[in-house]
Amino acid sequence: MRASVLIVCVLGLMSVTSTAAILDNDQVTVWCAHSCVKVFPNDVPPQTAEAASLDAARGETEAVQIVLRPKQPLTGITAKVSDFDGPAKLPANIATVRWVAYVPVKQASGPKGGTGLFPDPLPLRAPANIAANQNQPVWITVRVPVSAKPGDYRAQITFTANGATLCAVPLSLHVWRFELPPTGLKVMASARAGLRPQKDDGSPEELYHRYIRNMSDHGVNTLGAHVFRPGQGWKEHDDEVAFLKSVGIQNFAMNLGWVKHERHRWPADAQWDAHNAFAAMGTLTRESPRALRIADATGNNFDPKFRETLVGLVREFTRHYQELGILNQSFVRFIDEPLLEDERTVTWIARVSKLIKDTSPSLRILHTRSPIPVLMPLTDIWEVHTDLWGPPYGAHIEAARQAGAEIWVYHNSIPLIDYSFMRVRTFAWALWKHRATGTGAWWDLTAWTLGDKNPWEDPLYGPWAGSGILLYPPRDNNEQGPIDSIRWEVWRDSLEDHRLLELAASLAKKHPDNAELKQLFAEAGAVCPTWPGVRDLSTEPYWTDPMKLEMLRHRLAETVERLTQ
Repeated sequence: MRASVLIVCVLGLMSVTSTAAILDNDQVTVWCAHSCVKVFPNDVPPQTAEAASLDAARGETEAVQIVLRPKQPLTGITAKVSDFDGPAKLPANIATVRWVAYVPVKQASGPKGGTGLFPDPLPLRAPANIAANQNQPVWITVRVPVSAKPGDYRAQITFTANGATLCAVPLSLHVWRFELPPTGLKVMASARAGLRPQKDDGSPEELYHRYIRNMSDHGVNTLGAHVFRPGQGWKEHDDEVAFLKSVGIQNFAMNLGWVKHERHRWPADAQWDAHNAFAAMGTLTRESPRALRIADATGNNFDPKFRETLVGLVREFTRHYQELGILNQSFVRFIDEPLLEDERTVTWIARVSKLIKDTSPSLRILHTRSPIPVLMPLTDIWEVHTDLWGPPYGAHIEAARQAGAEIWVYHNSIPLIDYSFMRVRTFAWALWKHRATGTGAWWDLTAWTLGDKNPWEDPLYGPWAGSGILLYPPRDNNEQGPIDSIRWEVWRDSLEDHRLLELAASLAKKHPDNAELKQLFAEAGAVCPTWPGVRDLSTEPYWTDPMKLEMLRHRLAETVERLTQ
């Protein structure tokens, strides 16, 4: 972002114009804030503030906050965006207006967190009223069309209260000449079938598809889990794959089965749950076993029924995914976060992995936590826990990379409501620095589906505020989900930063001696030089000043612009 906001407030027949970021009149105080700044209800308006303009590549999405602080209660509030005038006219609908809402955090996530009301949900519906001397941030998102002509544009947002104009806020937008390329990063998330349609309108399928579209719109291109309803069969499965591909999902978890661990250890009586696999094929019946015992009575060998079933599933899924043309974009994962220091756990993971590989050598297997030598020949993708990046794991990670494995990264305590939004914004910079090829940064997006918890009333899941909750359900029948969070929006911004870095890196191959790029890459590596702790939340090893990051992004974009002319 770059400084340039002109605020015009209309008072009857008189208008007051200011080129500063702060405007104060008899009705309202208005200022602009960066999208990574938390604006609390009782924050005192700043004496001075960075004005905000939006800089974006063609096809990029950017956001800014406009903060209204009325001097008397306001009701009937509306906001309307005009067309953008510039080298060509851009329609008003490239901008979306949302009204920042607050959720109560009753327990701090860690020493850098806090309690009280925190900004996070972004509903489209304006609040019924704004109390006097209370801040109401308004979230403005601008999605620049790929076809937009480069140059400078201006639009205006008009705020009204009970039909009377309150203020008009002109916005400036600079569109770069270049377009961000598709990312090479695999961005994984999971959508749960149990989205509880009673909390939203539409059929279960319509509801599920809305959430999938939202995920794709925020950069998700890899589906970590897909649940098929009993009796669907390959036709319904294939229709669903076609839908997923149509909205930008490019990589798929193959649901061959799942092993439920015991405190991350392989159970002595481990069961293979193939319920979803049978459902996908349309062979699920009332007589189908919910789960199969993996080991025989001795506990040392495969149970013959399990071996026969798994081999059959692997062959059938491999055949069918080859026909669909998605086998190379699919992977198998069958246990979550196994304790790799436990001998039985590693032994049985290796046995099952080898059985899958012996049956279908081309089928890719994903394991989590961190690479270990015994599993490296059997693992195509390592999704590494960031707390397990240092010694002795670092050497194993590099060895796995050199052996041809993809290195993905996951981190479940990045998107904390009571921590800085920069914790989210800088994460993709760390992915770039550490050469990760994929990420499953969030263990869930809708953890409120797991029980009766209402995240609007309590967003705490486990010890962390907002972990597993990046999307909110509607509050009543007058809203439609999903409702985005600020953290989810900032995550998309972070991924777009990564795409800019990818573009710059591709240009560096054509201009290997470019000193400017070398300097920019050195600074980019310092944005988040080490992974933020998952369990240790006492440090902030990332830039916390949003404007410092914006200045770096702007210089990077200017350099890319020059090199792509």
